[in-house]
Amino acid sequence: MALRTPSTQTDFVPISVDEFRFRTTIDLSKIPGCEQIGWIVSPKDIARVESVVVMPDHYRDKLLSSISLSFNRAQKPYCEHEVHLRMTDPSSLVLGQKFVYRPNYISIVEGFRDTFKGFGMMRGFTRFLACLIIGTTQSGESVLGHYLPPIVEKHGDRLILMDGVHRNYLARQAGISIECLVVENVEVPFPCTPHPWYDVSVIEQKPADAKNRYWDLEKSLFRDTKYVGIDG
Repeated sequence: MALRTPSTQTDFVPISVDEFRFRTTIDLSKIPGCEQIGWIVSPKDIARVESVVVMPDHYRDKLLSSISLSFNRAQKPYCEHEVHLRMTDPSSLVLGQKFVYRPNYISIVEGFRDTFKGFGMMRGFTRFLACLIIGTTQSGESVLGHYLPPIVEKHGDRLILMDGVHRNYLARQAGISIECLVVENVEVPFPCTPHPWYDVSVIEQKPADAKNRYWDLEKSLFRDTKYVGIDG
């Protein structure tokens, strides 16, 4: 019998465990605590968190190496590249996104600790490890969400922030460093023109057209993190 697709509150499209295995080669039935999982969803769509488990490095690296370009699933920019967890000064990063969205960073400030309350995860978002979030949706399906630190690509001597703009913005405003996953020596060109933080504006609502969110966006080079179940 086919699994019923869980209803969600975000625009993240749930991924069945079979499709997830096809996309990443990760077999959740062999991951302790994940044997009954039916779907991968955004952490924001988990109504009741039942457990939080630190993500093994081999799982994390396989997840990252499976990220593909949106319009070319065969091209995986992080495949076979080394990944290191590093304390990073946000001011040393450049980014391709034009805006920071106020509702997004407010939700981090107000909701991050509540998500992990009761699971011994006392670190704040600046020093939080990659983890597996296991729980249920509002309609009762057993689901899994992925939490990863911000993802940074190293291109030559430049560190380009690919994912985790709002967490880095908050860390920069507070004048503190943040743990990031740094992918070494990425060869696939970045999908937009990187700019320093002083070119980034804070706004209330995300522009509808993606071309208005980034500098010189080349959609064919866009990294599709949601394809492997990573949602910010």
